[in-house]
Amino acid sequence: MKGLLYNSFLQNKTIYLVATIAFAVITIASSLVLGLNDNTESLLYMFMMFIPVLGPLTITCILGEANGKKTEKMLKCGFIKYTLTSGVSRMKYAAAELIENLATFLGGYALCAVMYAVLSLVGPDTIPPVYYRNCFMLVMLTAALMYLVTTLVLYIRDEQKASLIVGFVIGFLCLPLLLTENEEGLQLEITDTVFWAGLGIAAVIYTVCYFIMVRRLKRECT
Repeated sequence: MKGLLYNSFLQNKTIYLVATIAFAVITIASSLVLGLNDNTESLLYMFMMFIPVLGPLTITCILGEANGKKTEKMLKCGFIKYTLTSGVSRMKYAAAELIENLATFLGGYALCAVMYAVLSLVGPDTIPPVYYRNCFMLVMLTAALMYLVTTLVLYIRDEQKASLIVGFVIGFLCLPLLLTENEEGLQLEITDTVFWAGLGIAAVIYTVCYFIMVRRLKRECT
């Protein structure tokens, strides 16, 4: 398993660098917006409506997408079949994929927590503590969906198509359920119920996709 994880790291290290650069750009740009803000409440409201959500999602998607692209390349060159016929079991391979995704989740959340901490220094009242909790759920759910993308790649052999399928379901069917409208406009509201439901959905996705992946890999062995 160590070999599989090391291989993934070597293939994805450029994407990890891109995610780190994206984190730096988002954090610096957001800090400048807060620091140069002329107390225009509408500007600050729009900023705080999108950045705490889009920042974590962007960083996590970049990190998670790397695994789907790696899986597509390994499928097309036959490396997965070679690996599975060289003594690596299907369950061990699927476990390595799961561990890699969970590392993506933890790395994404760590970067987002640092981003929130920096923004809190620039604008002390702009990042309430609940944002850290909400970010944890959003990043975990996003990472789980990227794991779903990787699982779909095993079937359709195209990471972009798999991402579009999952993105369509989330963007057009699920995300509107989180939006509420008040006198200030649309707002993303993550209540306690939504928070725990999001964690539960992520856990279900991880569990189901793991066993689907194990089953699908059986075909790649032959």
